[in-house]
Amino acid sequence: MICSSNERDILFKKLASKIVHNPYLDRTLVSFQGNKYAAFSSWFKYREGFSERLVTYIIENSQLQPGILLDPFSGVGSSLFAAATLGWQTIGIELLPVGCFATQARIIAQQINLKLFKSIIYELKQINFIDYSDQSNAFNHLKITQGAFSEIDEKKLVGYIYYCNKFIVDKEIRTLLLYAAFCILEDISYTRKDGQYLRWDYRSGRSKSKKQFNKGNILTFEVAIIQKLKQIELDLMVMRFNLIYLVIIYHYCQKINCLILKIHNR
Repeated sequence: MICSSNERDILFKKLASKIVHNPYLDRTLVSFQGNKYAAFSSWFKYREGFSERLVTYIIENSQLQPGILLDPFSGVGSSLFAAATLGWQTIGIELLPVGCFATQARIIAQQINLKLFKSIIYELKQINFIDYSDQSNAFNHLKITQGAFSEIDEKKLVGYIYYCNKFIVDKEIRTLLLYAAFCILEDISYTRKDGQYLRWDYRSGRSKSKKQFNKGNILTFEVAIIQKLKQIELDLMVMRFNLIYLVIIYHYCQKINCLILKIHNR
C-alpha cells in the first residue's frame, strides 16, 4: 500500500505543470492572522476562519463583476463583509452560535448610535461589577471550563453580563457590550485554544503537562473589557469619519462636474 506522503508526491508530479506559486498568498493573508489589525475582524480571534483580505484579493484578481455571493459556511462573516465592501450582495448561512453572534454584532456596530455608546462606556468605567454578581446568575460550568477564570474576575464578568442585561435599555448597544465580553474571554482566562485542544496555564492548577505552560500576561477583567470597548469605539469612529470623508469627496466631485458642464456649455 502506498503511504500518504508518497501519494502526495505522485499527485504533485502529475499536476506540477498546472501549479503556479503565488508568493502573495502567505499565511498572514490566508489565515485568521490577516485579521489581526483589521477593524471589526480583530475584535474576536476566530482562528478557524480566513482573513477578509484573502476574499478581497480573490474577488479583485478574478475580475468578476459584482453579483451575489453565497457562503454556506459563513463563520463570522469574513467573506460576506469583504464582498459587500466591493459592492456585492451577500448571503451567509451559519449554524454555530459563535459565528451568528459575531455577524450580528458587526451588523449592529455599523449602524449603532455612537454618541450613546461612548456615553455608556464612560458610565461602565465607574461601576464595580462585583456588586451585581451573586449565585443566582453564576455560570453553569462544564467540567472542561471549571476554573478557567480567577474567582474575582469570574464574579466581575458575571456581574457585567447581569448589569448589561438588566440596565442597558438600548437592545443594539446591549448586544455589542455583551459581544465585547465574549471577545475577551480568552484574554482573562487561564486557557488558550490550540487547534482542537484547550491548553491550561500553570497558574490555574489544572495543567497536567510535564512541561509547564505559561500563556503570558493574563488581563484583569476591568483592563480587558475597557480595552476592548475602546477598540470597538475607535473602529466605529474611524468608520464614521471615512464615511463622512467619502460623502464630502462625492459632493466636491459633483460640484466640479457641474462647473465643468457649465464651462463646456458656454
